[in-house]
Formats: sequence, C-alpha cells, structure tokens
Amino acid sequence: MPFVRPATEPFAVMAPHLRKLPRQARSRERLESLLDAAADILEARGIEGLTITAVAVRTELPPGSVYEYVADTRDLVAAVALRGLDALHRELVEILALVRSPGTAREALRAALQLFLVRLRETPGLLEALAALDADPRLGRIHVDDSRRNAALLHDSLASVVPPADRLRLHARCLLLFQLAAGAARLVHAVDGDDAASLTRELEAILLSLVPV
Repeated sequence: MPFVRPATEPFAVMAPHLRKLPRQARSRERLESLLDAAADILEARGIEGLTITAVAVRTELPPGSVYEYVADTRDLVAAVALRGLDALHRELVEILALVRSPGTAREALRAALQLFLVRLRETPGLLEALAALDADPRLGRIHVDDSRRNAALLHDSLASVVPPADRLRLHARCLLLFQLAAGAARLVHAVDGDDAASLTRELEAILLSLVPV
C-alpha cells in the first residue's frame, strides 16, 4: 500500500465534518478556538458534557457561530479527533523519515512510541475523542482510516530494513498495532507507577518485534 502524505492544509482532513473550511485568518482562529473549547470540555467533562451551548459559552460566542462550522456535537468530536490525529501523523512522518537501517528503525520506533504516548496524554480531549469515535458506528471509520494511513507510513518506512520473509506480514502487523495503540495508551494512562512502566516496556517490545535484531 503506498504511503499517503499528509494534507498540506491542516483543516482539510476535517472537511467531511465541517460545514465550511476556514479561508481567512480570522475564520481559522475562530475554528481553532471552537475546537480548543470542545477539547477542553471533553477532557474535563467527557462526551456527556460536550454540547454546542457549552462550546458557545466557553468561547463567548453565540451558538450560531458554532453551527457555522459544525452541524452537531458528533462533528465537533470528529474534528477534535482529526485535528489531533493529523498533528500526530505529521510528527510520525518526520521521525520515520530517519529510518535507514535496522538500527535506526528501532531507534525511530522507540521515539514514535514515546511521541504517541506523550501526545495522547498531553493533547486536551484527544483520548476522550478517540474513545467517542470507537463507540459511535458512524464515526469509527475515522480511527480505522487513520490507522491505515499510519500503517502505510510505517510499512513503507520499514519495508527495506526487515527480513524478506517478514515483509508479507508487515502491513497487517502495522495496521493491527496502530488500531490497538489508542486503547493501549488509554490503559497506560489509566494506571500508575510500576504498572504504567511495565505496560510501556511491553508495548515497546511488541513494536520492536517488527524489526528483528
């Protein structure tokens, strides 16, 4: 599967869930503020607390201004998730571009895992948005499509450095890892101390198994 490069326009990935794409700087800033507010509400109150009215109150805008960009809270959740996932994908592109050998591949995989765990922990509302995607049959495809995109990137980055015998299974393994990664990250962040460290080590071992020593 060919690697799909990130869209040059950050808002483009959200297009199916936006009533309009922002063209001017002011519109971009307004949409960013709406998504920031939605993300903060998701993190603080969960999906049950996210409403158009809550976003309007938080941004001190009339509800009509929110509806200019999204039709409902489902689209807000999708846009928050897509914004975070696209930013993460762009960083993965930079990390995996450094792969030149099995050694650099393993270093890049370690860096990619740490990036993934940190971004999911530190990006407001992203874990909650991903959980909402997975619970909604109409939005679950977003996560699957993102996993496919990341799997294609990882496959193409590793294909030249893994043993020939492993290449036939490589794409399926990459896809499986990415689709399960968000759930694994939620578990890491839900536990403390030694359990979190042990889970992170196991995740790293699974990831590094893509490139045998």
